[in-house]
Amino acid sequence: MTSRMHYVGSDLDAMAEARNYYRWILGHCRPHLGRIVLEHGAGIGTFSTSLLGEAIERLYLLEPAENLARSTHAQLWDSHSVNTVSVRDSLESLNRSRQSAAAAASSSRRLTFADGPR
Repeated sequence: MTSRMHYVGSDLDAMAEARNYYRWILGHCRPHLGRIVLEHGAGIGTFSTSLLGEAIERLYLLEPAENLARSTHAQLWDSHSVNTVSVRDSLESLNRSRQSAAAAASSSRRLTFADGPR
């Protein structure tokens, strides 16, 4: 099981008012945006909101701090083009898949032939 991350700073709230800064970043990103976008480190969703104004079909938000992920999900929940992805859940799912694959690999080492196991 992975440990939980909780963000306790206040700089994201302070930067939320830096609209020119986010327009500048978006201007640099715009030529590289595809139909589907993954924002890693979505924070409180300030840049996510800017991305929603672009011609994208789906926006995935990845945020490792659970308190920020919940807040951003609540803020943008009504947008049909947004999916929040929990890093913790993703890592746990990946770990379960890895364990399942390891179990399947270990059980497949025993070969059975028509004349019996070897």
